Amino acid sequence: MRKIYLVIILLFVSFLHLTESVFAQKTVFYDSSQDFYSSKTELSENYSCNLDELEELSISLFKQKKFTDLEVVYNKCIEIYPNIPYLYNNRANLYKMLKKYDLALIDYEKSISLDKNYKSPYLGKASLFVVTSKEDEAIEILNGIIKKYPNEASAYYYKGLALFFKNDKENALKNFTLAIKYAKDTIKSAYYYRGNLYAFYKEDYKKALADYTKCINIAKKNSINHIHLTSSAEVYENRAIAYYKLGDYNNMIKDFLQAIVLYEKEGDFAKAQEIKELLEN
Repeated sequence: MRKIYLVIILLFVSFLHLTESVFAQKTVFYDSSQDFYSSKTELSENYSCNLDELEELSISLFKQKKFTDLEVVYNKCIEIYPNIPYLYNNRANLYKMLKKYDLALIDYEKSISLDKNYKSPYLGKASLFVVTSKEDEAIEILNGIIKKYPNEASAYYYKGLALFFKNDKENALKNFTLAIKYAKDTIKSAYYYRGNLYAFYKEDYKKALADYTKCINIAKKNSINHIHLTSSAEVYENRAIAYYKLGDYNNMIKDFLQAIVLYEKEGDFAKAQEIKELLEN
C-alpha cells in the first residue's frame, strides 16, 4: 500500500508535466501505416506488377515491414501503368510513412491531376500538410472535402488534428467527435486524441477513460486499421493517468506495466525506463 501511495505522489508531478506538454508536442501519425521500425529487408528484384494481385501483395509486404520492396512494386506498376491515379496515391502514402514528404506531395498532386474527382489523394495531401505543420492549408482542403462529402470520417479526423495542433481545442474536439460518428470504428486514434482532450482540456476523466479503452479495444481487433497511432504505448500510459485521477490505482499500475512492455517493443527504452523508475520508487 505504501508503494502505491508513493507512485501516486510521483504521478501527480508527471501528470502536471504531461498536461502542459500534450498539446505542444506534435505526434507524427500516418494513415494506412504503422512505422515503428525501419525496414531492413533483402530487396527482391523479382516482383512484377499484377494489378489483380496488387492489394494482396501490398498487404503482405506491409505486414512484413518490407517497405523498400513495396516501393519497388509501386515503381514497377507506375512504369507500366503511368495513368492510373490510385497507384500514385498509394505510393504517396508509402512515401509519407517513410517521411519522404517531397516525393509524397508530388505523387498526391499527380494522382489529383489524373482524376480530379478522386477523393483519396486530397485526403492524403491534407494529412501530409498536417504532418509538415501546414495546418491552414490542410484545413482549406478538408473543408472542401467535407462540403462535398459531409459524412467523410477521415476529413473530420484530419481537420481535428490540424485544429489540435493549432491549439483550437474546442473545435478539435468537435471534429474528432464527428470522425468517430462516421468512422464505424475504423479510426482508433480519433478516440485517442479525443481522450487526450477530455483528460487534459476538459478534465473529464471518465470520458477520457472510455475513449482510451475504445482505442485499445479497436487495436486488439484489427492488426491493420484505416488510421494508426505512432505508439500504442501512449494510450496505455494516458489511460493509466486517467485511472489515477479516478482513484483506481490497481488498474493504473496495470496500464503502466503494459505501457512499459509496449514502449520496449517499439524501441523507446528511455520512456520505458522512465515509467519503471516511477513504479520502483
